[in-house]
Amino acid sequence: ENNINNLAINSYWKNNKQVRFEKGYYNNCVGCFNRGAMFLNKMAQEHGNKLQWFKDQEIKTKNTFRKEFNYTQIMNHKPQIEIDFEDFSSCDSGYCGL
Repeated sequence: ENNINNLAINSYWKNNKQVRFEKGYYNNCVGCFNRGAMFLNKMAQEHGNKLQWFKDQEIKTKNTFRKEFNYTQIMNHKPQIEIDFEDFSSCDSGYCGL
């Protein structure tokens, strides 16, 4: 529809490594399945509507993005202590060169 394809996206990120997101823990995918469960839960608290898409896809396809957990579990989990985004490392945020 808008003529943006995989090659254009890969080229953009290859040539724009200096791009930084508003907050250090963000990347271009709020619900990135490469992130840990606790980090995704924190993202669900802040961006529930965006994580809902991942949950809906798992329900619709009767499959999961990860074998260890699903997005329904992520969104329903109630942490026992308050966690702040600064408590996570860059690996938790999905960076780590992924």
